[in-house]
Amino acid sequence: MGGERSSALAAALVMMVVAAATTAEAKVYHLTWSLPADSEFNVTYGDIVVFRFDAILLNLMKVDKWSFKYCKMHKATAIVIQKRTNQAPHVAVGPEILQPGSHYFVCGVTNLCDLGMKTQINVN
Repeated sequence: MGGERSSALAAALVMMVVAAATTAEAKVYHLTWSLPADSEFNVTYGDIVVFRFDAILLNLMKVDKWSFKYCKMHKATAIVIQKRTNQAPHVAVGPEILQPGSHYFVCGVTNLCDLGMKTQINVN
């Protein structure tokens, strides 16, 4: 009897911890996509990174680690503008793209990546 009660209590405690972990609100980070860019930052899975930039002059490309290091557009994926505001257009990059691990973003316009317009986002 005591063992069943302890097991039920432990199961209830686990459920409370899981519920608390899943209800934590995602943080939203705002990044102005310009020179100099933030070279690297860390987020937690579920967080959102909002890139703000002038879409007429700039773009946002997700690339592999090699392309990031050498500023080559090898296997680049364009990240599309999702919303325009009175200010700058922005792209919200969330969990659908930011899975746990390291992700690399560059500006694919002329030589801006070579000048430092690139960022690494590490997702824990």
